[in-house]
Amino acid sequence: MENNACVVDYSGPRDPSDWARTLMAPLGWKYYGSLAAVCGVVLWEARYPGSFFARFLAVLIVLLFGAYIAVRHTIRTHLFNRYPVARPASGNKARPIVLLAAIGAVFSVCFYFEIPMRVAFQISEPAMRRRAGVILATGSPSYFAGSSTTGEWVGIFYFDSVTLLDARKAVFFYSRRGEVFTDEGWTFSPGGSKPEGPVGEGGPAEQLPFGRQWFQTRLSW
Repeated sequence: MENNACVVDYSGPRDPSDWARTLMAPLGWKYYGSLAAVCGVVLWEARYPGSFFARFLAVLIVLLFGAYIAVRHTIRTHLFNRYPVARPASGNKARPIVLLAAIGAVFSVCFYFEIPMRVAFQISEPAMRRRAGVILATGSPSYFAGSSTTGEWVGIFYFDSVTLLDARKAVFFYSRRGEVFTDEGWTFSPGGSKPEGPVGEGGPAEQLPFGRQWFQTRLSW
């Protein structure tokens, strides 16, 4: 007797694995929260003049996030073609790209106009002015960079040294968190005149007006 039973060869897609489901799922709030925290750290570091390290981190974040979006999109496209699951809405698909563009725009505006530094300076200026007044009144420097004395917080800035300049008529607030080949900080001049010094290996410091009685100081090495 002939056996009419037939064998069905089903080679259709199986249910996606756990890792595939994770990749096909839209990005959750934990991801966006972590990304916002990282961007916040970069802007926090950008409060110092120069802020080369913060600029480097900003470029690195944009490049890595862009590469992640491209790789993730390629893998998701392959998975959605393989597994019979509902595709996300077009808005969900475009959300990471919009976020990347927004991050790049925020970083560009903040660094070009030095917004983190200017906001931080306005917050810290009263404390810096009081600290400068104490040093000018006592007639002696607080401490020098490279000495055994550690730095101190003034406002929301950490300064490696606070020293007297210009025949003890100005106070220089210095932080090592500047550009690669320059050291930067602020100098308080009670008389409002451009102070003399300090002098680095590249010559006398460049004193740029930065508001009433304040100068942004840039030392080249």
